[in-house]
Amino acid sequence: CALAMAARRAGDGAGSMRGPGRAGDGGAEEDMDEWVRVADVAARAAELRALVVDKMEPQKAAVATELQGVEGKRRAMAAFRDALLDMKRTGEDKYAAHVNLGNDIFAEALVPDTRRVFVDVGLGFHAEMTRDEAIGFASRRVTELQEEAEALHARRKQVDTDIETVKRALAQMVGEVTGA
Repeated sequence: CALAMAARRAGDGAGSMRGPGRAGDGGAEEDMDEWVRVADVAARAAELRALVVDKMEPQKAAVATELQGVEGKRRAMAAFRDALLDMKRTGEDKYAAHVNLGNDIFAEALVPDTRRVFVDVGLGFHAEMTRDEAIGFASRRVTELQEEAEALHARRKQVDTDIETVKRALAQMVGEVTGA
């Protein structure tokens, strides 16, 4: 660690308490002040490192995980909307699909009349809607999810910026102590 090297360099190799760059020019009090300053910078650097590792990096990971979930929901809702639009455009009222019965066991299902569909509206609730109502709902939901994803992208970018700011401050502190 650069702070440890600075502390070692602060001595003369024989356990002296002389500070960096001093060739026996000052008293023990000045030497001790320099050591206290180095120790203070080391403590502040450790706090900043802990801030990044313990708070900011997990926050960044949580935002990324939430963003993946929102993007997945947006893609699924857009696919649902597009399927309804295709059925409307072709005039097809029947729909065949593979349905997950649980534990990744699928069955082929045939929906005989798609003019009315059940739509997952959130929190485990489903609402029966006409095809046009479902298309409108899905379109609005895709827009909402896109806005949510954009806000999460901005949040992730802000966390990245904050991490870089703390890392620059840490590098500056180390540079001041090491004379780099």
